[in-house]
Amino acid sequence: MIGDIPAENQLNRADIDAYGVGKISELLDEIVAQTQSNQGRSDDGPVVLVNGKRVSGVNEVSDLPTEAILRLDILPEEVALKYGYDAQRKVVNIICPARPDADPARHGPVRQRQR
Repeated sequence: MIGDIPAENQLNRADIDAYGVGKISELLDEIVAQTQSNQGRSDDGPVVLVNGKRVSGVNEVSDLPTEAILRLDILPEEVALKYGYDAQRKVVNIICPARPDADPARHGPVRQRQR
């Protein structure tokens, strides 16, 4: 949920794994029917957020592994207005851990930086 607008759909870790893809770009290709807007004729694809923050575009995150995703929210077009877009594109919010190395169960022990 962004503000008071709930997600139209949420994909949890198991849902994401079920698609059998390795990169975010591949996952977005798989869910294109869910992320296409019914408002207007924009062919630009969805607005992409990471942890609720705007990124420059899907190219910025396209090569990230899907294992880095905790959850993916598909939000309606009106959420795009809050991020400076017109209301003709859906919004995909990719939820990742604050630090990928912070979860030792998934990524092994946290390593200390050498000085």
